[in-house]
Amino acid sequence: MIDKMLIRGAKVHNLKNIDLDIPLGKIVGIAGVSGSGKSSLALGVLYAEGSRRYLEALSTYTRRRMTQAVKASVDEVLYVPAALALHQRPGVPGIRSTFGTGTELLNSLRLMYSRLASHRCPNGHYLEPTLLVAAGKKLTCPECGAQFYAPSAEELAFNSQGACKTCSGTGSVRTVDLSTLVPDESLTIEQGAVAPWNSLMWSLMTDVCKEMGVRIDVPFRELTEQEKDIVYHGPAEKKHILYHPKKSNSNDFAELDFTYFNAVYTVENALAKVKDEKGMKRVEKFLKEDICPDCHGTRLSAAARAPKLLGISLDEACSMTLAQLVAWVQRVPNSLPEAMRPMAERICEAFTGTAKRLMDLGLGYLTLDRSAATLSTGERQRMQLARAVRNRTTGVLYVLDEPSSNLDAYAIADFRQLLFTLKSQGKTIIISEHRLYYLSGLFDRVLYLKDGEIEGDYTAEEFCGLSAKQRDDMGLRPLDLAGLSEVEGTPQRMNEAVWTIKNVSFAYKHEPETLHITETSFPSGSATAIIGHNGAGKSTFARCLCGLEKHFKGTVQDQSKNYSRKERLKLCYMVMQDVNHQLFTESVLDEILLSMRTENKQRAREILKEMDLLSFEDSHPMGLSGGQKQRVAVASAIASERPLILFDEPTSGLDLFHMRQVANVVNQVANAGRTALVVTHDPEFILRCCNYVLHLENGQIQESYSIEDSNGRKRLLKFFLSDMKKEVSTE
Repeated sequence: MIDKMLIRGAKVHNLKNIDLDIPLGKIVGIAGVSGSGKSSLALGVLYAEGSRRYLEALSTYTRRRMTQAVKASVDEVLYVPAALALHQRPGVPGIRSTFGTGTELLNSLRLMYSRLASHRCPNGHYLEPTLLVAAGKKLTCPECGAQFYAPSAEELAFNSQGACKTCSGTGSVRTVDLSTLVPDESLTIEQGAVAPWNSLMWSLMTDVCKEMGVRIDVPFRELTEQEKDIVYHGPAEKKHILYHPKKSNSNDFAELDFTYFNAVYTVENALAKVKDEKGMKRVEKFLKEDICPDCHGTRLSAAARAPKLLGISLDEACSMTLAQLVAWVQRVPNSLPEAMRPMAERICEAFTGTAKRLMDLGLGYLTLDRSAATLSTGERQRMQLARAVRNRTTGVLYVLDEPSSNLDAYAIADFRQLLFTLKSQGKTIIISEHRLYYLSGLFDRVLYLKDGEIEGDYTAEEFCGLSAKQRDDMGLRPLDLAGLSEVEGTPQRMNEAVWTIKNVSFAYKHEPETLHITETSFPSGSATAIIGHNGAGKSTFARCLCGLEKHFKGTVQDQSKNYSRKERLKLCYMVMQDVNHQLFTESVLDEILLSMRTENKQRAREILKEMDLLSFEDSHPMGLSGGQKQRVAVASAIASERPLILFDEPTSGLDLFHMRQVANVVNQVANAGRTALVVTHDPEFILRCCNYVLHLENGQIQESYSIEDSNGRKRLLKFFLSDMKKEVSTE
């Protein structure tokens, strides 16, 4: 019986011709410092070969329509099953992606509404649910005799035939923002008060406007309401004008007949002619996004909203939380005629099976119509986890690359329970990870990589038997968090000055308010941790604070000075969760130089040396490991010397050595009199470099406190450890 995978001569990326046997049906952990080759082994060899062999087993016709997997750089790989992977970072969702589409729950729900719902005839009468729909037969209305076909699942999709015609299935429409058309009312029309006429229209429109009866030589604010209405909404009348180009030195005038384009129509006309991104940039500053007046943000056409199941339409079902929707779906089969119940049960089971994984990972509070772009990275990470482990078939290899990245303590506890379930089913699971505490009692074997080689191969008992000092010397994070209370922070210079944030509100378009903070403050010239569960609003708070969100409302004040959004963009530097979006140059050294106000190669190399990156100064940033890229972004932030630096999950992808390195750097920032804000789920990192905590939940400040004394540290650890102490069910 085959009970292990055989790998011979693996040379992917920095792997040094390694030979390895990995047991099947077990959980195998891969540990090591950043850049040791963990992801290369997990994804570059095991997943690459597992997915490639699965594709090769498909027909030639099917393979031609799929992305072909490249063969891994390895001499021989035997007995690797079909593989599913979870990468370090969840992908960035598109404008059409929702929680329902991302989890594929909406597919099952649309099928329910197609096959099981009461359908409306062309004359508005509703028919009883019938098996004729599944048979593809015409339905006949008993009230009026009209014959029609029920909509298919595809015809209920907002990404396809069920899309609202007005908004094309996005739920929003772009309209002209009147407040942008005349930004400075102290100017006259002659001086360029009407902004769209300066950039989207010929300058002679001011002359046409004059012929429409509007004074163009007085400040715009002094115009009558009738004159202003002509500027904004006046009719498209043809006028005869004498036109003299402003840049011409002659006294010649040209006689022209020209149609008046009011300010609103000027923008609408330019928008209709946009052909590329450059053109859109010229127009978008005059636009705003509103909820679609026809579908009211549901994205669905009237026809797609017509079918009713248990008395509600598809868009109404999508507005329920997942927990509510699961309870509702369970009622569906018994609400139908007996002949339809077997089919209904199969469709509903497909929905509840997928939903269970998401519920197990704590996502029951989300609605299917929630835009995926408004989800936190931790929430999207849990969606990705649920997709990766939903396959119930045997003989599948799960490859998980830092699956706890961006997860809060509660979600990690849920994920641990999920791993126990998979283990009890005999799944083969490979986990490359820096956070090891949640895997204690789960893994059967641990591989320790160093510089592209297998430095250690341990059974679970052998690995757990290593002393804390041995694991520390190996650069590994602790196996339990019991010793966190003994972690000593670095004293920082305390400053009586504070940053104050007041009357904060922010909402993503068409979504409920994400932030609502009456007032809060944190010390200037120190390091403050921002904590809270996934979806609490931590990253949004950081983005608003540094000026990245245009629709942020509120004041940000350092002592007595208020900073506008544009001022904060210059004042702050933010290290984002996915640093791939902020690495731009051809070398690591150039990346550091780019962030400096004045290029200083000597100082740049000093920073790289502090971050253990000097040997990579000529390397392309995108060719580095996840942890190394994270440190490049942190190094760039330090080199910027901005007075306020925000770190969003800076320890993601970092081993023990480099986590401590980044903690030291944050301490240096604070001790230099600059302010650091750290969004993190890492209590050890907080204890090493922060002296103050802001705790956000549901977009509001739940509490704030100092952690310079034992009471504050206990308070912090209580928050993290209470979520981690959930009992694991072995059922």
